[in-house]
Amino acid sequence: MRRHTSLALGMFVLAMIIAPRVYGADTVQVRGGAHEDYGRIVFDWPSRVQYSTRIANQVLSVRFNRSFTAEFGAAVAKLRDHVLSARISSDGRTALIRLVGDYTVTSFRNKSAIVVDFRPGGKPVVK
Repeated sequence: MRRHTSLALGMFVLAMIIAPRVYGADTVQVRGGAHEDYGRIVFDWPSRVQYSTRIANQVLSVRFNRSFTAEFGAAVAKLRDHVLSARISSDGRTALIRLVGDYTVTSFRNKSAIVVDFRPGGKPVVK
């Protein structure tokens, strides 16, 4: 009986660690596109969200004020000349996008979508 109680308690603790990332998380559509001299990734949120971007050590971080779930496979495939991989951080609020080299980032909002442009070599995309 004690073994079953310990197992149940362990499963409960594990569920509590994982649950905040998924429970209440928005499902976000992610699109990517390679342009002549820059890459673009778009996060289509169901409603307006706050965000920030930065690049450090060839990782583009896009941090949101809400947790989310997303599939990055199709976007990464379209951006294969710029992006090595993409995933969501353990807290569920940051997209971590590993770039192939040194880039600069600019971003803007289009209704509830967050548009992130990244250009190799340090020149920001001008809108």
